[in-house]
Amino acid sequence: MSILTQLRKMNNSIRFTKEDKQIFREKTLEMLRKGIGQREIARKIGVSAQYISNLKNSLIKEGLITQKEIDEKKVEALEKNREEKKRASKKKSKDKLNQEIERRRNIVLQKYRDGKTRVEIIRELGIPRTTIRCDEKWLIEKGLILKEEIVTQRSLNAIERKRKEAEIRKLLSQGNMTRKEIAREVNVSKAIVSYVATNNLDKIREKKIRKTKTFIHNPEALNNLQSIEKDVYNELRKGYQYNYIEKKLGISHKKCMAIVEVLHITGVFGRKDIKEARNALKIRDKREILALLKRGYSQSSIINLKRYLNVASCKRIVTELKEEGKITEEEIKAAQVESNRKYEMLVLRGMQQGLTVKEIIASDEDGYLTEPITRNIKNNLIEKGLIRKKIFKNRNSKRIRQLSDASRKEHDAEYIRLLKKGLTFEEIANLEQITYKYARAKWYRINAKYKIGKEKLEEWREKRDKNFEDGKKALDSYIKRGIGVKKVQKFFETCIEEKDYGRAFSEEEAEKFGRVILMDEAFLNKNNLKFVIFLYIEQVPSKKTKAYLNKLLRFYSDTEYNNAIKDFISYFYNATKHTKQQIQDDGNDEPSIK
Repeated sequence: MSILTQLRKMNNSIRFTKEDKQIFREKTLEMLRKGIGQREIARKIGVSAQYISNLKNSLIKEGLITQKEIDEKKVEALEKNREEKKRASKKKSKDKLNQEIERRRNIVLQKYRDGKTRVEIIRELGIPRTTIRCDEKWLIEKGLILKEEIVTQRSLNAIERKRKEAEIRKLLSQGNMTRKEIAREVNVSKAIVSYVATNNLDKIREKKIRKTKTFIHNPEALNNLQSIEKDVYNELRKGYQYNYIEKKLGISHKKCMAIVEVLHITGVFGRKDIKEARNALKIRDKREILALLKRGYSQSSIINLKRYLNVASCKRIVTELKEEGKITEEEIKAAQVESNRKYEMLVLRGMQQGLTVKEIIASDEDGYLTEPITRNIKNNLIEKGLIRKKIFKNRNSKRIRQLSDASRKEHDAEYIRLLKKGLTFEEIANLEQITYKYARAKWYRINAKYKIGKEKLEEWREKRDKNFEDGKKALDSYIKRGIGVKKVQKFFETCIEEKDYGRAFSEEEAEKFGRVILMDEAFLNKNNLKFVIFLYIEQVPSKKTKAYLNKLLRFYSDTEYNNAIKDFISYFYNATKHTKQQIQDDGNDEPSIK
């Protein structure tokens, strides 16, 4: 026995009496039967967790309790605690939400009484326009504020304009300052001072209002828009609100409003068009939401499906549908009950088969099920006792293992295919985007499972090298004698594969392939053209490349491959490093196409 163990035993004997230890045993046994964890027991009794662990093991050895009982009681205690927390949090969150709404409405009321505008309140509180409008409506209905008492930014602007105009007239009548000085003093433009001096300000303002209200559709201006302006235009055409567009495109409200103004001024899409697009979307939404409600969709599910809708707008549409008599609350509830039954059966069948949540969602042809909905239904089915959690877990684990095995077999088959092609571990690593170490380690596992040893690898690699050398000889033979078309065609296919595997080709080889393409139309197809054009641009000097590509275009300009050749030329000149070198040499990144 070690000195440390002896000291520990001495420490325990000194610290606790027999009576203490008996009390600890009884309390520990009682708390274990209640499902309390070892750490919590140690904290309550005032001893170490290790002491409780040893005590628990001794109680199990004596047969006073089993590990299975401890685990079951712990699960029951956790479930009970979770349910209590859930009920408490729901009640608390609802009460808290109502308190927050009441507090916000009191703040909004106070700010309106202080003369703040809607825009100012939105900016100060950081709340959306829909929320502030709902608060206004509630305050007006309760009689806490009159509609006339709500100050708008437009009326404030009008008051400010009148104040400045009066100040300008006063300064002009005094005659001590020039118009430029008055403009600087009042913080307006010099033109405004001139208009006030000549009594033309009202006429100019009326003219400007008429001009802004006039909308001239100008589809040609659409071609001159920038990328972000086109994106905003496309979203506005769909009838989406500004806040959704800003969030989707990742732009600020100020930027969005500036783009809307550009679209309006240029005549691409005016405010009248925005209003019409939104009305059209609302009509379509009402029709679609009605259909979804009849199918048993809840409002939260509808919002999840239609991301551009918020809670307030969805609720407003549902209320309108009820007021119009198109659907009742009883019909909505009945449809939801029927829908829940249908999707419960779908999820239950999936659970019985051991399907994963994603597979269950994929089996839903309606597209109703989402991950949170599926998990919620799954938990409800387990609580109702329609399927046991243990059975589902076993079947689900078996299903996941089957999928994993199938995926592993598929990967193994692909890896073996590449080995049979004669590829090295380095080439496989580059092709599959894995590390060399992993590629080699995978071969060790494959060898152990499928018995593919070093001799096989050498055999396949030698066969690959031999096939390539035979192909080169066939290519030379065809250039000299014009025989062996099929062998050359096969060699083209081999080389295209080899290019994908990372093999480098020389300038001489590139020229040979190019010569063969021009010699016989039998080798003419898009894969071969792409391969040859890429080799030339990558390996052959720019002057030779230009000459060859022009010759290629002359030979096949009247065929179906004319556009394909031009596309390949343009693509590879822009995609390869050879482009930069050619720009430096010749100042031109594409060959002249005659």
